[in-house]
Amino acid sequence: MRKILIDKEMKDPKHCSYGFPWRHDGNCYNFRAPDDFVISDEISSIDDMTDIEGLVIGCDLDDYSFIGKMINLRQLYIYTGENINDIEFVRTLLKLDYLYIEGSHIDSLEPLIELMNEQKRLLNQEEDIMKRIDMALTGVCISSDKKLDGMLLKEPGRYASEIIVNGKSIR
Repeated sequence: MRKILIDKEMKDPKHCSYGFPWRHDGNCYNFRAPDDFVISDEISSIDDMTDIEGLVIGCDLDDYSFIGKMINLRQLYIYTGENINDIEFVRTLLKLDYLYIEGSHIDSLEPLIELMNEQKRLLNQEEDIMKRIDMALTGVCISSDKKLDGMLLKEPGRYASEIIVNGKSIR
């Protein structure tokens, strides 16, 4: 499984610094640095999107819908989301552990709520304890200039060890 960095100019992803919003050390420790690089103008050249488990985006993109094809994505870090108005692309990311979106214009958490509900449903069907441990979001951090109610992400049976919405930790 691959981990890629998308940015406007060529960088060695192993020698970049990555900021984390997480308060828990484990969430920071679990981050896996990208091992491959794609220039933002060449996103269409990414082959086998199902083989990507980590995606870091360090620049604004015109379109983020391609992310929805990365069905095995576990970590999604978008460090600048100036052109993100919705997060429809998360609906298909059933294996997603970490979602971090900074500087966006997201006005609804509904696609994320639907993802979390589906993860919860699948988790409740799974009997293997080791698979259950690995089946739910661990960290969510979304920053938007729109008013978002992060409490909508909290519901009995849904699990995320850390939820931060617009700078507010949701407990």
